[in-house]
Amino acid sequence: MGTWAGHKAKFVRRFADVKSEREVGVRRYAEAVKSGDFPKEDRESYVMDEKEWKRFLEEEGRGSEVD
Repeated sequence: MGTWAGHKAKFVRRFADVKSEREVGVRRYAEAVKSGDFPKEDRESYVMDEKEWKRFLEEEGRGSEVD
C-alpha cells in the first residue's frame, strides 16, 4: 500500500502510494482546523441543547462549570 519506505522484498509489487495521499489529507485537515474553516457549525457539527448540557455537567459532578 505504499506505507513502508524500507527494504522491498522481491515478491512485493507496489500498486499505490497510500502514504502520500494520507499525508496530504492529514495536512489539509490540520490547515482547515487551524484556520477555523473546519468544522463548519451548520454542516459538520452537532449542538446540544443548553439545558441538556447543564444536566450532563451536573451528573458528571462538574456542576460548578455551569454558567
